[in-house]
Amino acid sequence: MATFWLPTVPDGVMFGNRTVAGITQNRGEMSTEVHEEIIEAPPEDVWGFMVDPAALSAWFGADAWLEPEPGGVVRFRFAGGLERRGRVEHVAPFRTLTWRWREHLGAGFGSRIGEPSFVTIDLRRVPVGTRVRITERAAPALAEAGR
Repeated sequence: MATFWLPTVPDGVMFGNRTVAGITQNRGEMSTEVHEEIIEAPPEDVWGFMVDPAALSAWFGADAWLEPEPGGVVRFRFAGGLERRGRVEHVAPFRTLTWRWREHLGAGFGSRIGEPSFVTIDLRRVPVGTRVRITERAAPALAEAGR
């Protein structure tokens, strides 16, 4: 799949909300984070960008790998050595992609593993293109224990 650039709507244009909302649903763990942006392209094009590892890497600023199918591998390596690994939970092509992941730092006995979280990328058609909403929330402890 080819990597391509998707333009975003300039500030001040209707539906061009670039706010980052930190929702205060904190249970002593991480709070839910929501990032939203309008991209001037149809959901089908945005989806192609999301599931292409090279494009996803550029978008997230990390070396990213994602297999867009339930149970598929998710791996992001960020600058400074931070790595997040997980599995794809849900795929609705051209609409929704959800994965579960956690932070991995170091190797061997000195390694640390962070708390699990879910990331959902939601695509919705709007008059000027596609609204992309990325939500990260803590994964329930009981749901994680069985995996």
